[in-house]
Amino acid sequence: MIGQNWDYKPMLSRGCVILDIVQEEGPNIVTHVEAGTVAKMGLNSEGIGLCINALISDRDRFAPKTPILVVCRGILNSRSLGDAIGAVVSAERAVSANFLIAHREGEIIDLEATPEDVGFIYPERGILTHSNHFLDRRGRGIIDRVISICPDTLIRAERARRLISGRMGKIDIETLKDTLRDHFNWPNSICRHEDPRFHQDLQLKTLTSMIMDLNERTIHISNGPPCENEYKSLKIEKVS
Repeated sequence: MIGQNWDYKPMLSRGCVILDIVQEEGPNIVTHVEAGTVAKMGLNSEGIGLCINALISDRDRFAPKTPILVVCRGILNSRSLGDAIGAVVSAERAVSANFLIAHREGEIIDLEATPEDVGFIYPERGILTHSNHFLDRRGRGIIDRVISICPDTLIRAERARRLISGRMGKIDIETLKDTLRDHFNWPNSICRHEDPRFHQDLQLKTLTSMIMDLNERTIHISNGPPCENEYKSLKIEKVS
C-alpha cells in the first residue's frame, strides 16, 4: 500500500511528522500528521492501512460537520475492514475526500466520499490506484472541480497502475519506490516538484512518500521527495 502527501511550498519546513499512538482501548496507530491533527495516512496494529487523496466537488461547502482528518482517525481506530468503511459512510461530511483502505489479509477498497454519498472502487487484478479526481461516476451527477486546476491528475493514477502492473508477479518494495519516484510529466508528476509557472504561494511539492506493509505492520517513509530522500522504516507493535 503506497501514498504520497503534497502540500504548499511555504509549508515545506514542517517535514515528516509521525504520530505513534498507543491505546489501552483500540489498536495502536502510526500515522503521518500535520501539527495539531489527529490522523492522516497510516496503519494500525490490526493490519488496517489508510491512504487519502484530496477531492473537490460541486457539493462541497462550509458547514459544522466532521473534519476529514477526524474521519481518518475513525478509520485507524477500527479493528475490522467493515468498521473502517463504516467510519466513512456514517460520518457527516461537509467536503469531499478519497479514502483508500486496505486490510492485511489482502482486501482493499477505495471510497470516494462527497457530503451527500460515497462511491466505491474495487481493485483490478489486485491493483488499485487513485489520484485527485473522481473515478466512480455511476449516476452520481458529480461536477469534479479538480480537473481544471490539476489536469495532471488524469495522468497520475493510470501511470501508477501501468508501472505497477508491468511488474506483475515481481512487485516488491523497490517496485513501489520506483513508482513513487516517477517523473513522467515533470514537475507535475507522481513525485511532484515546484512548477515555475505558478506563483510561489501555489507551489506544490511531495512532502512525504509512504509504503505500508500491512502484514509486517511496517511503514517505509521518506522525509521529503522520494527522489531526493531515502525511505526509513518504522514498525508498529502488535497488540492482543
